[in-house]
Amino acid sequence: MRITKLSISVIILLFTLGYLLHGKYINEFPTYVHAWTQADRYAIALGFGNNDLNFFKPETYSLLKNSTEINGWKVEANQSITSVDFPIHDFIPGLIMKISENKSPWIFRGYILLYGFLGLFVLSKLAFLLTKDEGKSFLITVFAATSPVFVYYQSGFLPTIPCIANVIIGFYFYSKHLYNASHKDFVTSLIFLSLASLSRSPLAIPLIAVLSVEALRFLRKENDLKTKLIPIVLSIVTIIGYFAYNSYLSKTYGSVFLGNLMPATDFNDAFDIFRNIKNRWLTEYFTSFHYWLSIPIIIGGLYGLFINAPLEKEKQTLFILISINIIGCFGYSVLMLKQFTHHDYYFLDTFYVPIILLILLLISLIPTPTSKWGKYISIGAVILFAYPTILKGIELQDKRRTIHHNNRTIATTNNFEDSEAFLDSLNVPKNAQILVLDAYTTSIPFILMNRKGYPLLTTSRKNLIKSLEWNFDFVVIQNEFFVSDIFKYYPEILKRLKKLGDNGKISVCVLDDNIEDQTLSDFVEFGARKPLFESNVSFENKPDNKWENVVYTSNFHSTGDSAGILKKDDIYGIAYKSTELDVITSRAAKLYFSADFLQNGIDEITLVAAVAANKENIFYQAHDLRKLLKEKNEWEHIELLFDLPQVKSEEYEFSLYLWNRSKSQLFMDDFGFRIF
Repeated sequence: MRITKLSISVIILLFTLGYLLHGKYINEFPTYVHAWTQADRYAIALGFGNNDLNFFKPETYSLLKNSTEINGWKVEANQSITSVDFPIHDFIPGLIMKISENKSPWIFRGYILLYGFLGLFVLSKLAFLLTKDEGKSFLITVFAATSPVFVYYQSGFLPTIPCIANVIIGFYFYSKHLYNASHKDFVTSLIFLSLASLSRSPLAIPLIAVLSVEALRFLRKENDLKTKLIPIVLSIVTIIGYFAYNSYLSKTYGSVFLGNLMPATDFNDAFDIFRNIKNRWLTEYFTSFHYWLSIPIIIGGLYGLFINAPLEKEKQTLFILISINIIGCFGYSVLMLKQFTHHDYYFLDTFYVPIILLILLLISLIPTPTSKWGKYISIGAVILFAYPTILKGIELQDKRRTIHHNNRTIATTNNFEDSEAFLDSLNVPKNAQILVLDAYTTSIPFILMNRKGYPLLTTSRKNLIKSLEWNFDFVVIQNEFFVSDIFKYYPEILKRLKKLGDNGKISVCVLDDNIEDQTLSDFVEFGARKPLFESNVSFENKPDNKWENVVYTSNFHSTGDSAGILKKDDIYGIAYKSTELDVITSRAAKLYFSADFLQNGIDEITLVAAVAANKENIFYQAHDLRKLLKEKNEWEHIELLFDLPQVKSEEYEFSLYLWNRSKSQLFMDDFGFRIF
């Protein structure tokens, strides 16, 4: 490819966008939006480093695979091989990590980012091929590069971005083939489209669209299909061959990836899904500036089509190609509609490329200004569009990293930080198999522990009992969720787990069925220790003056003659607030909360523990009581643990309170906490 002013301008644009949009996130562990899936891909890359770069036996850290054998999971002791679409975009980062002996996330993110740059650069070349105008080519490149959902995943871990780049490269060479009938360009196009199909199955649609167009051109006697049969057959055989091999891997070893169709159940369900997609993702697919710019592009393109009719044959063919592609995307989206609700990257897998190409074709039909002032106006239009969309991209990058109080992925990542060194200190072997009882994700705990094992994702009583029968060496739990997610459903687990060590975030245990009298306090290592501080509201006597919003009721009492109530109209319920809780200024501490609750159907009521220093939260943790209270019209006892940080500021406030976000009614008794 010849280096031109456009090429230089696009390269400068891409690396500027890379710095502005991705610079501070380039070494970020997969934690935020869709961290589960991204961590699974990161684990595959790391797995290649662990299996001596055996491309055809991709590995992860999970010894559980999707199956119907055991509660939706298949147990594979000592076996972490998994089926996965052609993992070339996991293998290359894994190879680099292996050679460099560096497993940092920036290697994987950097590979995906640079591949995305390549796709956008080739898009500018495709645009110039169709428009013969540098300004229009630059505009469509900015248009594609500033899609918020594209921006977020452009330096991520999913194969979607390099696969999109391969589709764009494939379409570029196919467009060149339409103009010059070069067999080499057709073969090159087929190679890149086939690579995209292999690594991301929805992106087989562009390849199918190209083959459909070629069949149509053959019927019109516009090409000689005989000369193209060999590369076409090789492409199809390769794709089918790997699909068959991947099916073999799935049947033999299982997979950590979902492989089921997820259509809407009926018309009403489909309507609700489309409404959710619109409300949740519409301005994430493209910004409002993209949509507004599309209006004059569509009008201008239709005007250009009208005055320049008939359209040149090559562009007619590309319109047909894009139409087939879009029809295929609609067909795929019908089969996977439920996934579109929760997975914004499915838009990238389907409609993103054909929409970009459709916009490009419409731009190519707009008459190009020939006057000096016309060119200045075009440049000004590009700048006016680029500036706000780039700012919006920066804003949305930050927005997607907003920490919500109930984000378990972030909590799990934080809890397992430095866990590899902690397990090493306890002499837990690297080849030990770990059962994580509240893993929440399939890969994150194991990547950070650098050990394989069993991620229990749903801690029902049945699942907890069954998981303790698996072939593991050690059990790891997250301290902050032990009471709420494990002990609550299976209190007898205290008679089966012996703790080896606790770093304040996670506990490492072994299975021991000879334990008889271990209590919850013993397990969390409170034992007979006297608390550093404690306070309680029994609703029988006047509480400490630091308790606020204490409302009594003579009905529904648990013990004694009265209880407490959170009324429907109260946004905030009972609360303890103190600026003089010295026990948290001298050390990190554990807060042990307990209370009795009675409810008759609640929506969102959260128990919040927070510490603010210098008017900024340094600790904030919330538990949704809706997930903890299972019975209606019956008193239930709740116990929770919080790991409080050491406060190093003289200006601080500790608070523990109920937040009635849904305006529900709740009764309570013996509401209190102890700090150890």
